[in-house]
Amino acid sequence: MKKKSFEYEIENYLFADESKIAGKGLFTSKSIKKGDVAFVMKGPKFVFHPKNREESMATPNIVGLDKDLYIEPISPYVFINHHCEPNLAVGDDGVSYIALRDIKAGEELTFDYSISEYSDWDMPCSCSSKKCRKIIRSIDQLPIEYFSKYFPYIPKYFQKIFFRNYIK
Repeated sequence: MKKKSFEYEIENYLFADESKIAGKGLFTSKSIKKGDVAFVMKGPKFVFHPKNREESMATPNIVGLDKDLYIEPISPYVFINHHCEPNLAVGDDGVSYIALRDIKAGEELTFDYSISEYSDWDMPCSCSSKKCRKIIRSIDQLPIEYFSKYFPYIPKYFQKIFFRNYIK
């Protein structure tokens, strides 16, 4: 797993703070309108192909961009939490996060981890949503109603994986 180090410009309205979901979370100090890009995730990109569950679970903070291409988010992006009813989805480029609804200043920013993951991976969910799935898994195990809600805000590679596994 070879990574490069770069300088990044961080959006000045993003900050990490205590989260009601888990540990720290990513928050915004400004309002964001539905459909607007909330931020572009920053961090080194690298090629990674986990060979087994142990390798998949050993890298909990990376985010899938495309087949075997990942980003390791830097602070404050690394603090974005999963939610089963998120306020963000991911643009086709894998790094642009788009508001699914109007977001108020001071609100925690969340996305559904399943839309950017395809490996033998899972994690317990602590979002406390009425629609909480309890266990978060790879895109190929995402229920159709969630996929439909986020579409087209799912990177193309992960859309293909979902369709390949859903339409058998």
